[in-house]
Amino acid sequence: MKVLAIFTTLFLFAVVLSYADEVTIVTNKDSQVVNTMPSSNWGTHDYITDNWGSGVIARGIVEFDLTDEFDPSGYYVINSAVMSFYVLYNPPSDEPWGVYHNLESWEEMVVTWSNKPDIPDDADSITNYDGAGWQDFDVTDLVQQWVDGVLENYGIQLRAEDEPSNPYCYNLSSDNSSYPDYWPELYIDYSDYTNIQSESFGKIKALFK
Repeated sequence: MKVLAIFTTLFLFAVVLSYADEVTIVTNKDSQVVNTMPSSNWGTHDYITDNWGSGVIARGIVEFDLTDEFDPSGYYVINSAVMSFYVLYNPPSDEPWGVYHNLESWEEMVVTWSNKPDIPDDADSITNYDGAGWQDFDVTDLVQQWVDGVLENYGIQLRAEDEPSNPYCYNLSSDNSSYPDYWPELYIDYSDYTNIQSESFGKIKALFK
């Protein structure tokens, strides 16, 4: 019976002390890097990828600040996370693009093709671009690793899976003042279980007295 009581207590405290919440984070740190202009910085450019021409590789580089929403000492479950980019011009049809987490830090007004962060071989998320408008990537697992501290949050690189490819589409950046409602964004649905452990353990100890 005590085992049942323990599990019941944990469940009730989970219901009372945790809550589901959601947040949409719009970036203010993004740029692009271009292989044929390896020393050029595009930190104030209107787009994080452009159609630069045949054989050119253009990647978006983006970071979302999670510090205001997620305390490093907290405990969160990411129920879902979607990273979205808006294609304004040159919309592709059924072309795969990938999100790759950065392995090193970078600075918006300094980053170039030559000094861009390394990325892993495999994408964290792949989606097929299907025309103009919002393109969504499921990054639930990646965001969970960021908030857990398993991975440092250095942001991501957005790249065509078949690079170099031509033509590239125009993904909007946060420096495009003409379209402030379409900057790169990260939507997160999460549950906060930060207070459960200490409260629940106190109840469990009381059951054994």
